[in-house]
Amino acid sequence: MEIPTEQKEPICIHTFSGIAFDLLNPKPEMILLEDIIHSLALINRFNGAAIFPYSVAQHSLYVASLLPSELKVHGLLHDAAEARSVNRKLTICDNLNLTTPEQV
Repeated sequence: MEIPTEQKEPICIHTFSGIAFDLLNPKPEMILLEDIIHSLALINRFNGAAIFPYSVAQHSLYVASLLPSELKVHGLLHDAAEARSVNRKLTICDNLNLTTPEQV
């Protein structure tokens, strides 16, 4: 049995702006601010378990509002990676590095 050494076909997410973002071979020109903003506006914090809808974009705006002017951009972008995270939903077991429910 031959073990594949490289992925020949790209695995893409087609973004809001129309770009095919290749998850296996991302390039800087594939990252657009409008795509990040759009994605974060559609992702709910706490996996939607809050009392009211609360997006990652809303959270980022709130964080930025608490910071001095020179740090606001950091507040806006602190969760930007979530826009391209394939697996955003981590379980408690994953966060605790546990492999079976019995270890909880």
